[in-house]
Amino acid sequence: MAGLGFHFRLHDLRECNRSLPLDKRPGTFGAAKEYWSSSGTKCGTTNHYVSGADCYIALLVYCALDHRFAWSPVPPYISLIGDLLVALGLLFTLFVFRENSFGSSTVQTFDDQKVISTGPYAIVRHPMYVGVLIMMTGVPLALGSWIGLAFLAIILPGLAWRILDEEKLLKKDLSGYIEYTQKVRYRLVPYIW
Repeated sequence: MAGLGFHFRLHDLRECNRSLPLDKRPGTFGAAKEYWSSSGTKCGTTNHYVSGADCYIALLVYCALDHRFAWSPVPPYISLIGDLLVALGLLFTLFVFRENSFGSSTVQTFDDQKVISTGPYAIVRHPMYVGVLIMMTGVPLALGSWIGLAFLAIILPGLAWRILDEEKLLKKDLSGYIEYTQKVRYRLVPYIW
């Protein structure tokens, strides 16, 4: 289960962090909005990495307590459905990484990066987040907590904010991304958003 938090892992920021002084790194009070790293990587940094990790940890802790004290018990077959959702979300996310080797938990572009418009990227612009949402829906069910699903209501606005922030950087720094947004209209869910 620990591997499910890959989307919010703080140590994945290390590539962008190397060129910043300690007080300017993401997750610190003096975090810069964007900067160039020594590797030619353009990074957008905001503190939603920390809030995403906080929400994920809170989700796990709450679901464990809910299961222990049976605040909202889940039948075993629902837990199995949760397990399947976690596995499906993970497989989908791995498929996205196979399609786009530039995928990362850090919002950044690279000098040699190109717009990917095949596979799941032909349907939605941010398919990795689709896989993460499928996993995050399955986690509370797998851990035996109905009320844990309420954490999705907390996580979704932060995810939407992250997507909009990421798109600003990609439109500015990734050649061809504006044309891609005109071709693939939906960010996360076809015909909805």
